[in-house]
Amino acid sequence: IVVFSMTAGLLAGWALRIDDRLNRLGDCIRARFFSGGVDGANPVEGVVTAILLFCIGSMTVLGSFDGARNPPGRLVLEYHTTLLIKSMLDFVSSTCLTVTFGVSVMASAAFVLVFQGALVALAAQLQPFLERIAVMPVLNCVGSLILLAIAVNLIGLKKIKTADYLPALAVAVAVCWALA
Repeated sequence: IVVFSMTAGLLAGWALRIDDRLNRLGDCIRARFFSGGVDGANPVEGVVTAILLFCIGSMTVLGSFDGARNPPGRLVLEYHTTLLIKSMLDFVSSTCLTVTFGVSVMASAAFVLVFQGALVALAAQLQPFLERIAVMPVLNCVGSLILLAIAVNLIGLKKIKTADYLPALAVAVAVCWALA
């Protein structure tokens, strides 16, 4: 199921050019708001760059769905590992962005909170369905492979278009639903 999901998901993502479109969206937003000042420290570009960096990516989706598995009334850190790692990466990134763009980067925090909170809320609503079709172990495997691709990107071994793999999550759900 995992190999099929990854392959079919990548083919779908590649056909839809998800990674290219997300990058183009980011470039369009930057071009729309970046005035091209002399010092290059446009505060609006800082906010937009931070929002795009923090909200567009596989870890955002995977972390939100993992976090939604947390049972109500108690905190199980195991379900928040991806979001905790992502928050550390975002902290380092925001520090670097702040050096370039100034404190305007902090303004992105509100949007990130709303966006990721909405993803967690959506994932929480889907959780009973996902548990009924026993897809969470498969989603964890697919998600771990996507995270491995992100790690390869971070250490600079190869540029992998990780957003093109996002449909693999939907394929995994569809296959498990069909087999349930």
